[in-house]
Amino acid sequence: MKRREVPLGPETRAAVKEWLAVHPGVEWLFPSKNGAVMTSRAVQKMLKKYAYQAGLPLESVHPHVQRHSCATNLLNAGVDLVKVASILGHESLDTTAVYTRPKAAELEEAIEKGETFMP
Repeated sequence: MKRREVPLGPETRAAVKEWLAVHPGVEWLFPSKNGAVMTSRAVQKMLKKYAYQAGLPLESVHPHVQRHSCATNLLNAGVDLVKVASILGHESLDTTAVYTRPKAAELEEAIEKGETFMP
């Protein structure tokens, strides 16, 4: 597993500080039931559980979908491709560029607005 450090936004920092104050001395930020590091499968199960409780479509709630949504949101907010690649841990900008390709629905919406695209 690749390890990287990613800056956190102010709300996330506040939530982490609060959690750490309630759970002092815990080795992992997201421990499993036995206190060890949480596995990726456990994260998937947890996301599905909360998605179900929230009435969200379960197929759209997967760690990779969340990662893709984060990258897309960063790019839509104007964050440059190099920074997004660094946050995602991509070694190649080509890997990150996948998130810049418009979806079919976005192309259809653009045509409806009278925009044109050059392939």
